[in-house]
Amino acid sequence: MGFNLNKNEGSQEEPSAKKTGKYEFSLDKQEASSSPEPPDHSTSKQWLTGMTLIAAVAFGIWGYFYLRGSSQESQVVRIDSLHTSQLDEKSVETTEDSQVNSSSVHSENNLVRKANQVEKLTNKIPVTFHSGSSQLAELDQSLINLIVEYLKEYPQEIIHINGYASSEGPLELNQHLSQERAEAFRQHLISKDIAPNRVRAFGRGIENPIASNREDEGRQKNRRVEITFP
Repeated sequence: MGFNLNKNEGSQEEPSAKKTGKYEFSLDKQEASSSPEPPDHSTSKQWLTGMTLIAAVAFGIWGYFYLRGSSQESQVVRIDSLHTSQLDEKSVETTEDSQVNSSSVHSENNLVRKANQVEKLTNKIPVTFHSGSSQLAELDQSLINLIVEYLKEYPQEIIHINGYASSEGPLELNQHLSQERAEAFRQHLISKDIAPNRVRAFGRGIENPIASNREDEGRQKNRRVEITFP
């Protein structure tokens, strides 16, 4: 009887053990199936790394073209600045050349004008005299005005006044008379505000007659003064 009890106990325990083992196995499976799977971070890291590389490459390309554009702009600015500087220099040179040319033309015009005035005055007769006199008789006032204008326009210039006489009378007397005639006209110019040291008087006697001394008309023409330049 005791055998049967043990057997029964054994037979009763076995199923219980099996049952318990089956139930526990089922719980473990459920837990395993219901637990969430861990996220896969490797894909996110790869995506982030790829985007970073793309951004770096794009930034590098942008930086290259930006620096290149800045360099070109800088070169354009330098070229424009150099061109402007050259134009300014050329403008200054042109202005200076223009001033020099203008001054040169003005100087040449003055020389031509002066030469023309000298030509108009040289050997001209501003005054004649009566026989045996040094008093001014007949004056060419327009010619005298030209002489005064010339001396005032060119304050450094000097003129010579040459006095002459006709052939009447002794040579010594005629020489003295010609000097007095030249001096008389010199004083006339000094009275018109011409400096005395700019007007020089010379008596030439009966030299260089402009008409025949055989006739009264010719002798009258020879009693004169003429203007010359040193």
